[in-house]
Order: sequence, then C-alpha cells, then structure tokens
Amino acid sequence: MTSLSYSQTPLLEKTQYKGNNAFIGNEIVMDSIFSKYKAYEFLLIKYDSLQIGYNLNLIKLEKTELERDQFKSKSENLILMKGTLEQRFDNLEKKNETEIAYYKEKAKGKFKSFLLGTALGGLVVAILTLL
Repeated sequence: MTSLSYSQTPLLEKTQYKGNNAFIGNEIVMDSIFSKYKAYEFLLIKYDSLQIGYNLNLIKLEKTELERDQFKSKSENLILMKGTLEQRFDNLEKKNETEIAYYKEKAKGKFKSFLLGTALGGLVVAILTLL
C-alpha cells in the first residue's frame, strides 16, 4: 500500500498588503478565488442591467397610465361637449320651429288678404267692363 502525503500548509495564509489584511494562497486557490470574484462581478453587472431595464419598464408603465388618464379626461370632455351641443341644437330647433309656425300664421293672413284683394279687384274689373 502506498501512502499519500498531504501538505500540512493551509490553503490560504493571512498576511498584510499595503497595511490591509490579505490572503495568499497557491495558484490553484487564487485562480478559483479570482474566477468566483469575476463571476460575482458579472452577476452584479447583470443585476444592475436588469434593474435598469425594470426601472425603464416602470417609467413606460407610468407614461402609459398618464396617457390613459389624459385620453380618459379628453373623452369625458368630449362627452360633456356633445351633451352641450345637443342641448343647444335642440334649443335652436325649437326656436326655428316656433319661427316657422309664426311665419306660417303670418303668411296665412297675407294669403287671405291677397285672395280677397284679387277677388275684389276681379269684381271691380268685371263691373267696369260691364258698364
């Protein structure tokens, strides 16, 4: 049986670098730490970009809600204007009907006067021709 010997040195050693605590390890450990750190940085960048996209979508949603509210208020204003215009149209129609009825009555009286005048004129002409 062969005996495997393991190194008794720790994977990471505590040290000081430029006055700050630091760790030194063998190349394999340092590469692993570096790759995990880069993966962590990549995830932070991805998270930030997703957060920015989310905020942009929230802004678009708020803009859409504001446009909806604006169109809703415009629609309500148009409905009010439609009601006002219909009421004004009805009032004008009633006024016109009243004026038409007035002028019809006035014309009836003038037409009767015209017919009586014509008949009287015809009688006068007939009497004059007979004389």
